[in-house]
Amino acid sequence: MRFERLDLNLIVLFDSLLKSENVSRTARQLHLTQPTVSNALARLRRHFDDELFVMVGRKLEPTPLAIDLREPVAKFIHLSRVIAQKRSVFGPETTERTFSIVASDYIASVLLTRVGRRLVSATSHVNLRHVPISAAAIQKFLQGTYDFLVAPGYVYQNWPNTKFLFADRFVVIACRDNTEVGSQLTLDEFLNHPLAVCRFGDLSQPSVVEEFLMKHDCEHSARVECESFGLLVDYIVGTPMLASLPLSYARMRVQRSPIRLVTPMFDMPVIRQQILWHGYSESEPAARLALEMIEQEAADLGE
Repeated sequence: MRFERLDLNLIVLFDSLLKSENVSRTARQLHLTQPTVSNALARLRRHFDDELFVMVGRKLEPTPLAIDLREPVAKFIHLSRVIAQKRSVFGPETTERTFSIVASDYIASVLLTRVGRRLVSATSHVNLRHVPISAAAIQKFLQGTYDFLVAPGYVYQNWPNTKFLFADRFVVIACRDNTEVGSQLTLDEFLNHPLAVCRFGDLSQPSVVEEFLMKHDCEHSARVECESFGLLVDYIVGTPMLASLPLSYARMRVQRSPIRLVTPMFDMPVIRQQILWHGYSESEPAARLALEMIEQEAADLGE
């Protein structure tokens, strides 16, 4: 079907190319041959009188026009899905949808696993996909590629569709066999101890723990840096190192790993988690259901 001389079927392919930036991957996702995708791209280029994508190495880089079209194309796909799935009564057991949620491994463990179990129990074809948080993933969320972003408030501000989920205070953890640290810890003892620190390197804002260490001029205490809260636990096991984890995650890991909580005799930083979504998701019953489940499960977490 054509509208304003554009074959609307090409928009689905255009959306896939914008997300994958790869002809072969788009062909696999849409169950098409590579020549078919290449021919469709040629038709899109003729319609828009623009290259749309240029090869940089093995990757298709979008042109400025393609970047400008990314958001309206994502909205078109989303609204088309809403129209196609519209029924007089919303039925979770018949709706087919996969929601992509950008979040840290800590949020995936304490929150998304619970949401995933509820989705499996309450629906037949509503699925969840966890996307590890990074600057690139956040950018793709902003462009409409992903549905939700769960992150601390400092990661992205001034987004119109956001809601506070829960606050989590950081706690200190040590290996269970670490005899150098007792059940309590002063600030000086913590700052002068070797530390394992989680740093999400490509995010523009430092984490609350990084800010805490910078405030006390103790970044040098970090002997190990990694980009996963889960790996912090593995790094300190069998060593005298200490680490800081959000309380809800630390409680979970204490049950599964040879670590223990150490009571700090000082105030540790608090992380405030929020969820961001796209305005057009509010018109989709399945998206509202997923958001509601996330909010309900988050209510049991944190301080």
